[in-house]
Amino acid sequence: MEACIYDNINDKFEDGLKQMMDNPLVKCVDFCVGSFNLRGWERIIDQVIDNSQFGGRTT
Repeated sequence: MEACIYDNINDKFEDGLKQMMDNPLVKCVDFCVGSFNLRGWERIIDQVIDNSQFGGRTT
């Protein structure tokens, strides 16, 4: 998967994150941000918990 820029106007971060998490070939992701304010985790938390292949903590 190539690098993407999400402006949350035309390209939604939530959509891109879900696409990455649904891809069985993706084992990890890196984020580089200038301004980072994450809100709306409740919209994707079930998918985060279900994707145990990421090996990360959800709490």
